Amino acid sequence: LEFKSYKFSYTISQKNKSDWDVYINPTDISGVQQFVFNIFGNGTATLNVQNSNSDPISFFGHIERVKD
Repeated sequence: LEFKSYKFSYTISQKNKSDWDVYINPTDISGVQQFVFNIFGNGTATLNVQNSNSDPISFFGHIERVKD
């Protein structure tokens, strides 16, 4: 997936002490309805992409802080 979005809404919710869910709803990308990031305290994360033109897509990976 490759795109740029400048118009979107988002919601962040804390599931417990170290886990977070981030919901991003772009309004300027045709076909993409929602991105859901599940971020876990151990640095792993999932991304689920809800697309109106195809089946949902899921990704799994690691996140890390950007070093200054």
